[in-house]
Amino acid sequence: MMVAIGVIGFTVLILIYFVLKTQSLQKEMNQYKHSLKASDGQARSTLNNLNFISKELQRVYAGRLNSAKKHGLINDENFAMSSNIIENFSYVIMRCSEHNETVEEAVKKSLERSTIDIQEINHFIAAQPQEIKLPWCKNQLGGYVLACQHISRGQAPKKAQPQTEENS
Repeated sequence: MMVAIGVIGFTVLILIYFVLKTQSLQKEMNQYKHSLKASDGQARSTLNNLNFISKELQRVYAGRLNSAKKHGLINDENFAMSSNIIENFSYVIMRCSEHNETVEEAVKKSLERSTIDIQEINHFIAAQPQEIKLPWCKNQLGGYVLACQHISRGQAPKKAQPQTEENS
């Protein structure tokens, strides 16, 4: 009889321990849920701000590129390629930020709705001065923004003249 009462008492103690442990874990889980909601709200707000800023930068870059075209600083072919890159600026920024894509992946994705392909973009970038080419080749968001900043200035070189014996 004493053994049975001892076993029942021990079982009750174990039950009380698990109930308290469960309540403690439930409290901790609610704190994590609250923290997750707060972090999610901050992340959403940050992405909205980034979207706004990237669209504003895109608008500024497009304005500078159009101004360079009006002043004859950039030819029609380079303007077409440059404006295509600038038109997709905000989209590329958001793809890199939201989906953790590289710049090249985001640019490829943006070109799906365009007549230009990634090879043409790469060829265009290869013909650019170092201040455009080097940041672009880093394939990182900061380099992409810097390259687009320089592209929007319209300092892209005119098409290279084929060498003839007279030019040599």
